[in-house]
Amino acid sequence: MEKLFKLRTKDGHNIHGILNFKNRLPNKCVIFVHGLTGKPNNHWFYNAKNYFVQKGYAVIRFYLYTDLPQARQLDQCTLAIHSQDLNQVIDYARRKGFKSLSLVGHSLGGPTILNAKTKNLSSLVFWDPLFNPQQFIKDVAIFDKQMNAYILKWGVTHILGKPMYQELCNVTHYTNQSLVYLTNTLPHLLFYARRGHAH
Repeated sequence: MEKLFKLRTKDGHNIHGILNFKNRLPNKCVIFVHGLTGKPNNHWFYNAKNYFVQKGYAVIRFYLYTDLPQARQLDQCTLAIHSQDLNQVIDYARRKGFKSLSLVGHSLGGPTILNAKTKNLSSLVFWDPLFNPQQFIKDVAIFDKQMNAYILKWGVTHILGKPMYQELCNVTHYTNQSLVYLTNTLPHLLFYARRGHAH
């Protein structure tokens, strides 16, 4: 079963999401958090959704930005905004009554999770996480004077706003306080690519 949902943010945007489950709503749920320029229907999330639903989980996928009505746009986003929106999705899942709630973050979805409210969650999964965004963003983003924004040329050109770029440049590593805290408090799993980085 698939249900679309829409959450209104305090600053007047819509968070568009998809809730999937088999027959009746179960008591356990996985929330997927996509990475930079990603979306809920990327094949890895779509296929993972099918797997978890067959195993008796509900699955929530949502857009951090999209062209759907009144949604955020990538060039208006920051990592802090991503985490705030994730918090709202977590609250939505709690209102649904799930007893077990796990987060799976891909790439920049990892830092998005680390900056969110992860108290009382069942587990966290970091899927090829971007734990050094400072170096990554400096390597891939090109400043465009005309647009007064940063450009990501990944086959399709994406526009990254200055606030997001500056925020990511001020973050060095997520290897100390955040990770130590999570290691000591929550079950977790890390998946890394051997070479390069899948955004």
